[in-house]
Amino acid sequence: MTGASAAVPAAPTAREVTAGARATYAAFAGLGLAGSTWSSRLPEVRTQLNLDSASLGLLLLTIAVGGVIVLPLSGTVVTRIGPRRAVTVVALLVIAILMALSTVIAGTTRLSPDNRTQSGSDTQARTTVM
Repeated sequence: MTGASAAVPAAPTAREVTAGARATYAAFAGLGLAGSTWSSRLPEVRTQLNLDSASLGLLLLTIAVGGVIVLPLSGTVVTRIGPRRAVTVVALLVIAILMALSTVIAGTTRLSPDNRTQSGSDTQARTTVM
């Protein structure tokens, strides 16, 4: 061997392995919950956004395309900034993007009269008329 040898990282302790396993379980449980919630709401999303089947299919395809674009970059990002920071940054980005999307969608769609929340005065007026 020539030059300085790279330092070999120490093996993780049992506590670190357990913490990593728990974090992995929590991540998969959270993603499973989010995925099942999203898929069960698809009919309502389709109705609220006035999407036909083709448009909904394209919307769902963007999820896969995003994964294909981002997955090759993830290894580089984790190598450069570390797994903890990478997960934190991505989680914050996802939260920010979802909040922005919900704001945009809420501003561009109308709820049907059945889905609107009613103020107390509106409810009181209906009760009086009935």
